[in-house]
Amino acid sequence: MGVEYFVNPQTGSVNPVNGKKGTNGRKPTIHTKKLKAGMTKNLALPSSVDLRQYMTPVEEQGTKMNSCVANALAGAVEYLMLRESGVHIDVSRLFIFYNSRIIEEKTRHIDNTGVTIESGIKAIQKFGVCRESTWPYDPRLVNQEPSQKAFDEARRITIEPLQVQMDLDTMRECLAMGYPFCFGLKLFSSFQTVELNQGYIPMPEVTERLLNKKGYHAVLAVGYDDEEQHFIIRNSWGRKWGDQGYGYIPYSYMTNFQLVDPTDVFAITQVTQRPLHERPWPKTNRHQPLYPAHRFYPVQRYPVHAMFPIFPRVGFPILPYRI
Repeated sequence: MGVEYFVNPQTGSVNPVNGKKGTNGRKPTIHTKKLKAGMTKNLALPSSVDLRQYMTPVEEQGTKMNSCVANALAGAVEYLMLRESGVHIDVSRLFIFYNSRIIEEKTRHIDNTGVTIESGIKAIQKFGVCRESTWPYDPRLVNQEPSQKAFDEARRITIEPLQVQMDLDTMRECLAMGYPFCFGLKLFSSFQTVELNQGYIPMPEVTERLLNKKGYHAVLAVGYDDEEQHFIIRNSWGRKWGDQGYGYIPYSYMTNFQLVDPTDVFAITQVTQRPLHERPWPKTNRHQPLYPAHRFYPVQRYPVHAMFPIFPRVGFPILPYRI
């Protein structure tokens, strides 16, 4: 799957649009918690949620990399770290992108292709994350295996994912609990108005041209508004796109399974320290079979400053709900 681009005729910007592979209805194989409709009936949902105040700065995926999944998941990890420590830790998107393709393709012979969100989640579970300063976001490194230093730094960390049912109430519940979720959507020619329309994404017309015929574009949902009937999404096309890098997508768009990929939707609920026993150690043994983090020991919650000890501990507002 090569890179498909959207060239905006009004602004001249060029953006990849097919970095998330479609699942064709295939159910995820990952063993994780699932959030489904009705599981939190006792939760009184607020009329609106906006998690942007806790998000790290929107980044630019560039024109040469099909890395929207890695960008979205890095934003979710950074969000949790920021809420935990009060410090912005810049996570390596290229480290996630490389390992996602290793998981997706089941080979080290990879190219610049898209991945499913599930593969991105599995990659972070298995290999962890390192800082972007350790493995930089450089197009020249897109197909290069990260350094041993990057793997050594990353192996201490894993995540607790949550599979999210793409139902209106369930998606709102997930955000009300304080968890952004990653999903993929189809883009149409009317998307060219978003940059000049304060980020508002229109419902596509029946006759509109589809921009990403070979896949989806992954973004991160970070809020919703019942009065406006839209979700707030974080894109990876820089802060000049939409509303400072964010957009507003109608409820009717998000619940139309012709426009989104309904079986590949995930949130991250915790960033945790991996037990020493389960850390991938030697470089030659990095690509071992993936196991859930809780297979041998219960996953424990560690403060981010313990995983990245150079950062001081800073207080933060506790997430209102826990799965």
